[in-house]
Amino acid sequence: MMIDEKSAVAVVGCAEMLDIHVTTLYRWEKQNYLIPIRIGTKVRYRKSDIEKLLSNRTDK
Repeated sequence: MMIDEKSAVAVVGCAEMLDIHVTTLYRWEKQNYLIPIRIGTKVRYRKSDIEKLLSNRTDK
């Protein structure tokens, strides 16, 4: 499965979008709250997953 660069976000970009610290992002990964995509040594997050978290956060 190929991941389009436009549909994936790097760690720092993801943390900024979610307005959280990078450490929180790594903790969420360990808790399987947000699952990253690993491409070689690169870690990326699906934009769709980030948008779901953002919409869940604003729905409350």
